[in-house]
Amino acid sequence: MELLEQENSQNHTMPANRQSSVDIPQDIKPEKDYNAPKKIYRLQLASYPNLKIANRGWAKIKKRSKGILEAYEPLVKLVTLANGKTLFRLFVGGIEERAIAKSVCNELTDKAIDCLVLKTSRN
Repeated sequence: MELLEQENSQNHTMPANRQSSVDIPQDIKPEKDYNAPKKIYRLQLASYPNLKIANRGWAKIKKRSKGILEAYEPLVKLVTLANGKTLFRLFVGGIEERAIAKSVCNELTDKAIDCLVLKTSRN
């Protein structure tokens, strides 16, 4: 009994400033960024039947926008509809916040360019 009491008292009197023997490298990054929003806002300009036409659509809309889209790149996403049909949705790349998407969409609407602000997943 006496030995157990001594062992228990020694375990509780460990110095508080003793460092762990396990070192965690500082350059390791977590696999997922849990602080990143799961849903983002995208600005959709149109949908097309194939990628080639989607790219031509971007060039045409960008020209009509009179500089509004100059700072942006196209983002084309393949979408499969419930009926099995596939479409290529043309988005304005680099926009993920609702306020920016709405602002740019309002500017495009003033130039008679249709657009739609969608809440969607990051992928």
